[in-house]
Amino acid sequence: MTKWGFAVAALSVCILAACGSDADEQKKPSAPASAAAEPSAPASATAQADPEHEKKLAAARAKQIEAEALVRFPQSSLACLTKDALGEALDYGAKGEQTKMLAMVITESNPDGQCVMLDPKKRYKVISAEYNIPDSPDMGLLEIVGEKTISKKGAWTVSWVAEPVKKR
Repeated sequence: MTKWGFAVAALSVCILAACGSDADEQKKPSAPASAAAEPSAPASATAQADPEHEKKLAAARAKQIEAEALVRFPQSSLACLTKDALGEALDYGAKGEQTKMLAMVITESNPDGQCVMLDPKKRYKVISAEYNIPDSPDMGLLEIVGEKTISKKGAWTVSWVAEPVKKR
């Protein structure tokens, strides 16, 4: 599992929570009618924002990787054809199910895999970036393609292992 990186496995639970499909939302039971009638606390009484925490969040938001940026993955990373496949592979890694996770990777002996390991020497272009966890603005998903590739569909990977690079 060391090849896959501890960060990917440890933080996969957060990504899975952020990437849940619409089907997950449909499975949630609706709140009872009595719960809907309870008044909520006024916004001013809920929580006062910690200025130091807000500064950290703002700094992390400023570092978010945007579409059209070039990135590298110095420690390598896993990229999958769909967000669901990425979530599944990360879930296997978090559970320590290395055989299942490796079965997700495309190889000569497994051409039906849905994921690839990214080459740390190559540069990739971000075609889409999603940051959906307000309290963790550095954790997101990137849709990437090869540096000179023009495509409307790419592979999905996690943002926190990406390193922005300057254009040549």
